[in-house]
Amino acid sequence: MYLLEKEVTFEAAHRLGMGYIGKCNNIHGHSWKVKIGVECEYLDMRDMGVDFAELKTVLKEIENEYDHTTILYEHDTEFVSLLQGKTALVLIGANPTSEVIARLIFERIEYNSLFNSEGVKLKYVIVEETCTSRCVYSK
Repeated sequence: MYLLEKEVTFEAAHRLGMGYIGKCNNIHGHSWKVKIGVECEYLDMRDMGVDFAELKTVLKEIENEYDHTTILYEHDTEFVSLLQGKTALVLIGANPTSEVIARLIFERIEYNSLFNSEGVKLKYVIVEETCTSRCVYSK
């Protein structure tokens, strides 16, 4: 079994606006790092599990979606109303924690045709919002 990892970084702000009391209730930014782990049972005719260039393409979509945005809970109406049309927003159905973002990214890419090949499976997504805080999501 082979385990390949590929990562991407993006800059984004967020706020934990659903019932959170503390500093993270304020809009603040991070240099987010997203790493995916891909399990490969076999090597192809090029002796690769998956071409890293293909993994880069998958992660580029994530970077394009989140980079330089503000990620908010969709029912954080005060801030959504304030920022709508003034900045790029990513609205999600839960508090934009590392845990939720890791799960959303996993669910977004797990059915990519790259991971539907025989013997190739998306194993996990790691989201780091700081150099000391990260979440690993797997199924």
